[in-house]
Amino acid sequence: MAGKNINYTVVESTSPISKKHYVMSQVIPTGSLSFEQLCEDACQGTTLDPLEMQTAVKFYMKAAQKNLLRGFRVPLGPSFLILYPKLEMSVTDKDGKVAKLEDVTAAKAHPTLACTVAPNYSRAFRMAASFQRVTPKGVVVPEPGEDINEDNKKGDPTTGGGGGTEGGTPVSGNTIEG
Repeated sequence: MAGKNINYTVVESTSPISKKHYVMSQVIPTGSLSFEQLCEDACQGTTLDPLEMQTAVKFYMKAAQKNLLRGFRVPLGPSFLILYPKLEMSVTDKDGKVAKLEDVTAAKAHPTLACTVAPNYSRAFRMAASFQRVTPKGVVVPEPGEDINEDNKKGDPTTGGGGGTEGGTPVSGNTIEG
């Protein structure tokens, strides 16, 4: 899993419920790939035809959907993602009435799908991913603790003073959670 840095920015917000202020990271998507583009990429350097790959994946996904509707956990690739059906429903105490088990019914539920990522894939991603902090406009922001003037102190005219766009070191992939 090699590639360029994954850009992220940091945003501030306030919880509408607790009114507490918080700061969080937010990945900036590199873009979106179409199903066809991904199949073409998967076939690079192989004798597989992208159209055959698309057909096979479509049949696989049709079988996955059928089995999800039957209640099965469905793998998407070996040691990658597992999809499973989920039913979200709960009842809380209301107007002095205590919530009871019999108050929960499928008619009041919200059916959905859930997905888990295989732990070994998550570990491999953490080890290979490289993150770089940027502003919302894409300008590289040095991580706290970095001295952006360090290059200037060395006297190298090619690396210093460009308005903060140089010197952004990628964040170690070991710092993300997943």
